[in-house]
Amino acid sequence: MVDGREPIEWPEFGVPILIADVLSPSPARYDRLTKRRRYQASGVAAYWIVDVDARLVEIWHPDSSQPTIADQSLSWHPDPSAPALQIDLGKT
Repeated sequence: MVDGREPIEWPEFGVPILIADVLSPSPARYDRLTKRRRYQASGVAAYWIVDVDARLVEIWHPDSSQPTIADQSLSWHPDPSAPALQIDLGKT
């Protein structure tokens, strides 16, 4: 809520806590460098780069210099009072 109403403009929504991008062949460099740096500088808590071909997810945080790689399962738990999101990446 912004001044008692729903947000209307993008700046009113604030910084997202999670952004997930699925790579496509042509803009992979754009996702991995330009967008990642922009999201890190903006304070996005978690940026996931999903590589469907490799069946893995790169997990970036604002202070990361290297990603954490998830290739078996992915867990996201921003609110301890709610169940965690668990994703089986299906790689054996």
